[in-house]
Amino acid sequence: MQTNLTSAPTERILPTTEPIDHTSRAWKTVALFFIAVCIIIVNSIVCVLVFRDRQLRDTVRNGALVGLALSGLLMVGVLIFQILTSFGIGNKSVILCDIFAKVFRVLIYVSILHMFILSTDRHIAVFSPLHYRMIVTRARMTVVLCMAWLVPCISIGIISFFLEINKDFTTKSCFFGCTRLFLRHKTHLNLRIHMYFNAVVLFLIPLIIIIVVNARIAKTSWYQSTRVDPMSHVNMRNGRPRTREMKWAKTIGLVVGVFISCYIPLMSLDLYQVINGPSLQASQAMYYLAYINAIINPTICTLRSRDFKRALASLWLRRDVTPQDIHRDSVVTVSSTRRDEEVPDVPTNTR
Repeated sequence: MQTNLTSAPTERILPTTEPIDHTSRAWKTVALFFIAVCIIIVNSIVCVLVFRDRQLRDTVRNGALVGLALSGLLMVGVLIFQILTSFGIGNKSVILCDIFAKVFRVLIYVSILHMFILSTDRHIAVFSPLHYRMIVTRARMTVVLCMAWLVPCISIGIISFFLEINKDFTTKSCFFGCTRLFLRHKTHLNLRIHMYFNAVVLFLIPLIIIIVVNARIAKTSWYQSTRVDPMSHVNMRNGRPRTREMKWAKTIGLVVGVFISCYIPLMSLDLYQVINGPSLQASQAMYYLAYINAIINPTICTLRSRDFKRALASLWLRRDVTPQDIHRDSVVTVSSTRRDEEVPDVPTNTR
């Protein structure tokens, strides 16, 4: 008697349970819990500082920073669900796996679009400073930020719902250790086209614009730093706002650099799974990159901005701190450092 062992070439069955390494799971839980605490603290500080400080609240671009911080806080929900699935909670629910996988994708694209908004804002501030307040208004910023949230939600949450034919869970089941049964080896063609469209429109095009914009700002910053202006000492006060905008542009450039180093591998791994099927290792690398980026971005923006440092000092000391206090402290620190470096130790004459 001959047994037929063939199966449909488009499907494969993966086990629903895997050997549990309790030590590995414990370390993974501790690491994820630590990351969750860091995300909550850092992003909450950004939101509290902006809503508490009038100067930060009146700055239009800080709305984009708050939106970026909110996306980081929402990412904690995805992280908590990942911890629960490692203990066998929720990993058998197809609905929960589907919802959190969609939320994860939406937050990724929301972060990308917020970085695009911040880079565009800095480009306008540096190259059109006289028309900045007329171009970047609070109403326009509100509309743009709403679009940055609505477009990914509609594309990922609604359109993909109608394209998911025959319950194709290839690109979502391995995100959180959810049930992996009858997974298609390749995603359905319509859903793959939709994912490619999202990758191009919501990631690749904004990424190219971000790189071009920040490259132009970096070129201008390098030119201004190397140019010798004979009136720089006389007209330093008038040039301070321009210097301040350039410093903030450098901060955004640094954030964008970290962002690119995290999200290009993330999107590459995502497309790899769309083409080649699910990969548990690729999925784990994806969400760790997203979690780390949710910590780094607000940290850089807060530590490199004088206004944020002033507001943070006011919150910590529970008193008003002026920008002059921050500037004086930085000058004293730099002066003492230079004095320690320039003045060598004088040897003692011994007779």
